[in-house]
Amino acid sequence: MARSEIQNQILRTHYLLPLFLCLLCPLPVPAAKSVPPMDQWHVSRIHVQGNHHISDAALRELMVIWPDNFLDRPLFSHQQFEEDIRHILDAYKSRGFLDAVVDSQTIVIDSTSHSVTIHIAFNEGPQTTVEAVSFFGNIAFPEDTLTSILPIKSGDPFQKDRVQQSRLFLLELYANHGYMEAALEMGVRLNTQDHLAYVDFMITENQPYTIRHIRIYGLKKTNPDVIKRELTFNEGESIEYRKLLNSQRRLYLSGLFQSVFIVPTDIENDSLYQKDIHIRIQEKTTGEFNVALGYGSEEKIRIRSEIFETNVFGTARKISLSGRYSALLRGGEAAYSQPWTLGRRWQTDFKMKYEWIHSEAYEVLTYGAQLSTGKELLQNVRMTLKYRLETHSLRKVFAEPVPDRFRNNISGLAVTAIFDTRDNIFNTHRGLYAECSSELVGGFLMGSETYIKTMVRLKTFFPVKEKSVLGSAMNLGWLNTLGETEEIPINERFFAGGSGSIRGFEYQKLGPLDARGVPVGGRLLVEWHVLEYRFPVYKWFEGVLFSDAGNVLREADLLTIDSIRFTIGTGLRLTTPFGTGRLDIGWNMNPRNNEPAYQMYLNMGQIF
Repeated sequence: MARSEIQNQILRTHYLLPLFLCLLCPLPVPAAKSVPPMDQWHVSRIHVQGNHHISDAALRELMVIWPDNFLDRPLFSHQQFEEDIRHILDAYKSRGFLDAVVDSQTIVIDSTSHSVTIHIAFNEGPQTTVEAVSFFGNIAFPEDTLTSILPIKSGDPFQKDRVQQSRLFLLELYANHGYMEAALEMGVRLNTQDHLAYVDFMITENQPYTIRHIRIYGLKKTNPDVIKRELTFNEGESIEYRKLLNSQRRLYLSGLFQSVFIVPTDIENDSLYQKDIHIRIQEKTTGEFNVALGYGSEEKIRIRSEIFETNVFGTARKISLSGRYSALLRGGEAAYSQPWTLGRRWQTDFKMKYEWIHSEAYEVLTYGAQLSTGKELLQNVRMTLKYRLETHSLRKVFAEPVPDRFRNNISGLAVTAIFDTRDNIFNTHRGLYAECSSELVGGFLMGSETYIKTMVRLKTFFPVKEKSVLGSAMNLGWLNTLGETEEIPINERFFAGGSGSIRGFEYQKLGPLDARGVPVGGRLLVEWHVLEYRFPVYKWFEGVLFSDAGNVLREADLLTIDSIRFTIGTGLRLTTPFGTGRLDIGWNMNPRNNEPAYQMYLNMGQIF
């Protein structure tokens, strides 16, 4: 072999050797990033079109995977998505859109953010309406009476849930008039071509039942007369379910019983169409000793203790002894209450108290008694008459001018009317509260002072979403002197500002002040919580946005638009089994005379 050929072969081998080594020992390749499975991707947005009769907000409530906000993005699941679609189509059918379908559904994948965007198009189709509602077998009630109580009428959209409600309303009507064995069958005939529905109710009335005997079981301490006086039915009357339920409600509201069941029971000889009413009672433990501990920005640490017995000698009468301690109030109270007075359903309360009160303007020692009686006139409407006899002894007065008399005898008679539909008095989500009271102090009642005190309180609540609430509240009060009285005692005047009043102002510092900046109080109170929006944040926490307005004026004729002060603020609520903790920050919209720009408050319970 020639020398040049040998050199060329070595050179070719020299270039092939690295390639051969690479094949034997391959270079490391970076590993691909692992992509999570699709059921671990978040739903970013959902776009819906074609939904003319069900709003996006209503669809959001029907879909589990609909994201509420950018912080709450649910994980995507094909199975849950298909179930959500079924819920929506069922909702359309329940509203009369029997031909509603999904025209298209598209899932757009974003592999970068590991999220999906969903597009859904609905075709609602025509809405089926009710052409006629017919009754068969009704003898006790005419057709007009039956039709008037139904939530569905001829010409209404065909809604399955309202048809079912109609059936329950009819059975309730018959049950409330003694027809315990009434039976009802329901039929719906559909005209799919013209999109019409015909609803038929076939009624079998049977005979009405009356009450033979009322029997009470389970009483150990309570006098049976306490049970009987709360009943709204008697032996020999027709069995009316509404009266049974109302009696059960009244027994529960007495606070004496753990459970109450009122049940019509068959008897051996039922040919007379009679039943016995069995009332089964489980009594509560009626004596208790409680201690409560709290904290507030103004009151600081507060302690309340109470010992009471709610069923004295089995008569449903209540006695209690309580004490309170805080930086603003210290004292004790003894109370007696009975739910019936002179054989009438008038609740009578008698209280004696001894308390020391500290405010920014004064310190006062108060002792006295009050007697009140009240009755529920209508459902949610209550009227109360109250008389108080008190002695107020001023210990210190910080405001100027200092009053001439430090001791006042107050004798007052007040009438109060209350309308209350709130669903929960401590943490309300829905309802209205209205209270109007007027008190005459002195005059023919004697006492050292003569004036009239009038108060109006309003609260209203609207559920915005499932757990969000929009509320508003107003307190109006005015004082008018009578006879020889010229000045209202300082401890009877109105004060405003603080965690329980207009947030954004210091405690009792909203209103007239003396030359040293000490509040002196006034005769007119305007306290308006314009709006408060409460919304869930996370588990036990909820947020609050609010706006307050109001003032205290020396005289009512000084009220003008310019005299009303405005604040805005935000807050946080912590709901626990022991109560609601409240943190609020209020900003003064127009600070005057070196007023602080904002105030922060910590307290317990909702402000209204």
